[in-house]
Amino acid sequence: MTIRTVGLGGTFDFSSIQAAVDAAGNGDTIEIAAGTYREQVTVDGKNITIHGAGSGQTIIEAPDAASLVSNASDSNAPRQTKYAVVTVKGDADVTIAGVTVDGRDQASIPNPPTNYDFMAIYVLNSDAHIDGVVAKGADELAGADVSGIQRNHAILATSHDAAHGGTGAHTVEIENSTVSGFQKTGIFVNGSTLTANIHDNTIVGTHTANTAQNGIQVGSLFGAVGDGDFSGTHATIDHNTITDIGNSGPAGSASGIIVFSGDASTVSITNNTLTGWAAPQANGNSGITFVDSNGGAVTGNTISGFDAGLNVLDQFGGTLHTPVSHSGNIYNNDVVNIALEPNPAGTTGLTFSGSEGPRRAHRQCRCRHAVRPRRQRRDRRRQRD
Repeated sequence: MTIRTVGLGGTFDFSSIQAAVDAAGNGDTIEIAAGTYREQVTVDGKNITIHGAGSGQTIIEAPDAASLVSNASDSNAPRQTKYAVVTVKGDADVTIAGVTVDGRDQASIPNPPTNYDFMAIYVLNSDAHIDGVVAKGADELAGADVSGIQRNHAILATSHDAAHGGTGAHTVEIENSTVSGFQKTGIFVNGSTLTANIHDNTIVGTHTANTAQNGIQVGSLFGAVGDGDFSGTHATIDHNTITDIGNSGPAGSASGIIVFSGDASTVSITNNTLTGWAAPQANGNSGITFVDSNGGAVTGNTISGFDAGLNVLDQFGGTLHTPVSHSGNIYNNDVVNIALEPNPAGTTGLTFSGSEGPRRAHRQCRCRHAVRPRRQRRDRRRQRD
């Protein structure tokens, strides 16, 4: 193992992080001194550690939008071209710790070859451990507000099966980190071969009427062809603090945590604190949402200030068969604690299991819990990746 040092001036091995990455071998550690490094960093197929002097001290920031290069692509995604400040790909195994990764709101990229996503950190078909990192500024609108275009995330991690170009199972752990200033999603994990462990993080949304932000999203339904192998993600989401999630515009539909599509039996959402901010909206903002997802467990969370604390939604009809299990959650100042929303065109009701609560049912819900009266069909505008 070799320790390779990076710094601005002085007696360091390298003056750029990418140069150190290019020189590194498997097992090496790159130690980055305090300072601001305006560059994109790509780790392709290596097992290394990138370690800074601490978040707020070692800052890796995006070049100007016109100078950004696409450092990865995913042919399964409707937005195939990926731009990121830090990218991990090619079956790599990378630890990133003690740095700030700042997109600087540079996501309005001129003349991209396809529709695209911009991220602070992007992990594709690789293992990663992200610890003590600040990820921010993944937005294309400068200033305090965010753009209304449904793309761009602080952290995105994807692992596909072999049929979709993947290289086997991968694990991503994100801990002790702070995420803010994202356009669409704070932490987004997807793919059938990905196991994500997301714990002890702080995620801060934006007071906006432009877009339906999600603090954490697990899985997605839509790919370039079919579902693109973005669903069926394994995830443990524990002891995160997610605040300022909401949308004050008529679209509503923001979620603190959302699980989207397919088998969610290995998704566990426990002991998180989620806080909304927006006044009640016609389409509703939710603390925790399951969309077309079978199974999953929601326990011990504190959910405050949303239209629905916990929302189970059949978006497309006839897809939900396995109950979501819930217990021990605390709801504060939510319009309704639990909302069950079957698809009005579907024939399959919703099943639900958990602790006792008020009993009101609507349409074909088979439930024992408070159910929101049927609203106008929403366009939840969930992330399509």
